[in-house]
Amino acid sequence: MNRTGKIIIGVLCVWPLFYAGLLLLWVTREVLGVYFNSGHYPFVDPPASFLLMMGFHLFTMLVLMALVPFCIWHLVKNPRLVQDRKWMWGGGLLFVSVFALPAYWFYFIWPDADPVSDGFSEAPSVDQPPPNKKRSKSRKAQG
Repeated sequence: MNRTGKIIIGVLCVWPLFYAGLLLLWVTREVLGVYFNSGHYPFVDPPASFLLMMGFHLFTMLVLMALVPFCIWHLVKNPRLVQDRKWMWGGGLLFVSVFALPAYWFYFIWPDADPVSDGFSEAPSVDQPPPNKKRSKSRKAQG
């Protein structure tokens, strides 16, 4: 995937978090506006801000309906993750996708890392030294 595509996916992954904050601020403003203007008759037509937020809401739902399957497909094809971590990320993408999408993009879609040395592949066993480090001699052999 080219850099432009990664940036577009990254912006779309962050959009739901931004929208959640925007929605919270808008709802607070509307509720406080109704509370402080309670002497007036209710609106017959929805205010323009409501229609604008409905457009943002529909856009956000469409973005999530496209990004979650894409990221799950990317997760299944990702050689950088072992199977048990794929299950963990899959559950996160399904159940808390608003928070998991930006994290998944940052760790697995944005970087062009070597699949062996990225820290997400299988951990070495106890008998093996950590990668790129030589085994040090024991203190008895040194002294």
